[in-house]
Amino acid sequence: MIVGHFATALVPRSKMPGAPFWLLLLASNLADLFLLTFIGIGLETAHPESFMDVSFQNLHVDTPYSHDLVTNLILALAFGLLVLAVYRRKDLALWCGGLVFFHLLCDLVVGFPHYIMGPGTPVIGMALYYSAPHFAIILEAIMGGLIVFWFVRREKGQGRTLSRGQILALYVIFVGGALVWLPNASQSLNDVIGAMH
Repeated sequence: MIVGHFATALVPRSKMPGAPFWLLLLASNLADLFLLTFIGIGLETAHPESFMDVSFQNLHVDTPYSHDLVTNLILALAFGLLVLAVYRRKDLALWCGGLVFFHLLCDLVVGFPHYIMGPGTPVIGMALYYSAPHFAIILEAIMGGLIVFWFVRREKGQGRTLSRGQILALYVIFVGGALVWLPNASQSLNDVIGAMH
């Protein structure tokens, strides 16, 4: 899940209008930011190594520090405590920690399988990116659409009505942003680009 993680930040954004939206977006995708950092320094791995050779179906990741159940819980707790120390807001800290952990839960439904705590421990997750990558991307788009629908209705109910342009932009970002990856579900970017020529 890529864009869908960011969509989850709309939920606490509506419940805490004054909260820094950038912080909620960061929390929603913190595990992937750690993943990219850890791959860069060699603590975690992704194959194929070239982004252009990757499809959802052929990407294999080893993510014991950013996405395994126990380490993700530690990351969520640590980030929540950091937010509490900086902002002195329990509600914001709980939402930020929750978004970090919810990232993993979303991955377990549509993304890659993860260990509970490193190799040798049970693997959890549906691994739809491997078995049904197109369906996984469509599920992400549906989730994004449902969150946007909820967000728009809640904002209207709170007297913060969005313009048609804002609503359209949210659907384009969170639904279209997921669906744009459909060609890459089982084909690498190189294959997709080659097919267009």
